Amino acid sequence: MRVASNDYSVDPTAIGRLVDVSADLAQVTLRLEERVVACHERVWSTAQTITDPAHVVQAGRLRRAFQHPAAPADADLLRDLADYDTAFGVDFDALGVDEEAV
Repeated sequence: MRVASNDYSVDPTAIGRLVDVSADLAQVTLRLEERVVACHERVWSTAQTITDPAHVVQAGRLRRAFQHPAAPADADLLRDLADYDTAFGVDFDALGVDEEAV
């Protein structure tokens, strides 16, 4: 979040959500609903980036989870292509097509 030309980190779970920002002379606070998702000591210089190390760790977790989604334990990841033929009403025998050649 940007306050008075400084960028303050936010818990990545709040990205893209409507939040409330409050800033006083001592700190900058961001709330998602009633939960505080960022609280930083206010910096009075300009063009600074203030990062909470916990936000960096959480962003890494979310990034890894997105890049390597876990498959459900009972998911059968291999599907017989004949299932699609049946679903779409394709009958290769009636068409006179050699299925091995397709």
